[in-house]
Amino acid sequence: MRIFLRNYQTGKYFKTHGTWTEFMVEAHEFPTSDSAIQVAHELRLQNIEMLVMSDDGRPMLGTKLDIQP
Repeated sequence: MRIFLRNYQTGKYFKTHGTWTEFMVEAHEFPTSDSAIQVAHELRLQNIEMLVMSDDGRPMLGTKLDIQP
């Protein structure tokens, strides 16, 4: 299982603070869903979703995160 954050308006994946990429292979992969949510909250990321992907890259779950600015 692989976990990513993605901006659902632009389709870009979170890479580092202030850096986004169009390519999942360049994106930051989170060890747990809790760590992905924590980073999204700490950085106050807007229009974001957490994606859970299979090891072969198939989407398994996408959840929009409602983070207050």
